[in-house]
Amino acid sequence: MNLRTVPVTSYMDRELNQNVVLSNGITLKKNSVVSINMFSHYHSETKESKNLNNNSTNFRLLWGYGEHACPYSEYSLIQIKLVISILIRSFDITSHFHQTQQPHPGYIQLKSVVPNASKLIFVKKGGIKPKAR
Repeated sequence: MNLRTVPVTSYMDRELNQNVVLSNGITLKKNSVVSINMFSHYHSETKESKNLNNNSTNFRLLWGYGEHACPYSEYSLIQIKLVISILIRSFDITSHFHQTQQPHPGYIQLKSVVPNASKLIFVKKGGIKPKAR
């Protein structure tokens, strides 16, 4: 959940510091308190969630959907892929520098086979040895 779809407060109250004329001709007087319903402001009446196709390959709720979707989501994903591809092409990434011929742990309980991040070593390709720290 996020603060846009589930706001902390139901209403936002504001006191007017000047007279305001609405588009329908109604005048709101100075020092009047105006309340905005935050839930209805961010939720359309068309029930977008019922029409959401979550089987699609473009289902990326992280970036939002519908009229609230991030306009730069595709650009951001391309930038992330570019940085990762540069890292993979530039470095040999191993979990143990002196034991590169380590036997593969297999695929039994693959979720629990995670390299120790404190022992990951990035070695520049081209035979350059890493600096000792």
